[in-house]
Amino acid sequence: MSTKETVEERLAALEREVHYLRKRIESNQRSNDWRSRPRSTLKDMPEFDEVLRLGREIRQSDQDKPQG
Repeated sequence: MSTKETVEERLAALEREVHYLRKRIESNQRSNDWRSRPRSTLKDMPEFDEVLRLGREIRQSDQDKPQG
């Protein structure tokens, strides 16, 4: 950043960056709904139900382990 930049120029650059970041966040939020997408695309596969069951078992066993 140049010392000759005016406050207005710096503010405009920051506003552009904030706008860009907000657009990226909105885009990611729309496309990041991974929890419902796989279930709807794989729900007809019997193996998928098994994967879900095994995942639950793993998470439960991790919670049952003593901490420390």
